[in-house]
Amino acid sequence: MSLMFRVRRSDASARLSELKTKSGVLTLPEFFPVYNPNKPVVTPKEMKNIGVRALITNSYIIYKTPRFRERALEEGIHSLLEFDGIVMTDSGAYQIYRYGDIEVNNEEILRFQHSIGSDIGSILDVPMSSEISRAKAEEGVKITISNAEEWSTLREELEGTLWVGTPQGSIYDDLVEYSALKIRALDFDYNGVGSLKVALEKYDFSVQARYFLKVRSLLKAGKPFHFWGIGHPSTFAFFAALGADSFDSAAYALYAEQGRYMTPHGTLNIDEMEEFPCSCPICSNYTPEEVRSLPDREKISLIAKHNLYVSVAEIRKVR
Repeated sequence: MSLMFRVRRSDASARLSELKTKSGVLTLPEFFPVYNPNKPVVTPKEMKNIGVRALITNSYIIYKTPRFRERALEEGIHSLLEFDGIVMTDSGAYQIYRYGDIEVNNEEILRFQHSIGSDIGSILDVPMSSEISRAKAEEGVKITISNAEEWSTLREELEGTLWVGTPQGSIYDDLVEYSALKIRALDFDYNGVGSLKVALEKYDFSVQARYFLKVRSLLKAGKPFHFWGIGHPSTFAFFAALGADSFDSAAYALYAEQGRYMTPHGTLNIDEMEEFPCSCPICSNYTPEEVRSLPDREKISLIAKHNLYVSVAEIRKVR
């Protein structure tokens, strides 16, 4: 067990633990909501008032947006976001999944995350869906391992930031094992487990669970495990019981854009609701009819805030 990570109690494979970062100690399990500075549905200040202690933002978006990049380099990521909690940054890997390529290399984005003061950073890995071909999966694993090895050569220059290493391989067990053992040998601070995008979108949690357990069995248990892309509160307890220590997602905002109202047990459609089953500040001050009557931007913001309230409450229950 490293000095930066300490397990206080465990139940099944779930762990109540403490993670020491340069911005403070974070109790795990924890949920990191995604914040997109180009699309601020809920601001970091509002997140903090809701009870969010840690968030994740995309360093590639900041890097590619001059007004954000310059301020982040001058003042730091916490000042840019006006958030004094724990800030984790993604490398742009999600953009690779969506668009196939990005306009930055691994070393550049590693150094950028470190320069802006990220508490937790990530290498440029290649996320995969559950329907990827073997040839594409092999290519993605090769790139992921190459980028992980490049991080290892730079690690002394990148001290102060905790770094996540995420194996890849999708449904191909031999590729997952090869990738995970390579990542394990490089001794990252934080274990990452990628979500299989198509399976996740189809709510096929059995595929996700098997994949998580496979990767977890191959990485070092004395480090925290971050499960990328898990953001529905109904899944937090399940995946925590399997051994996930943290999650991240933009689902709270993406669901809100579609009028989807999260609960600890599932999802409701705001257009079909007569009464809110929740007593958070949003649900205590508005009726479903009142929310429906608002302009889209305000309606989306209110539903997103509710979704965050229920997510924060659920992760507290898990702890």
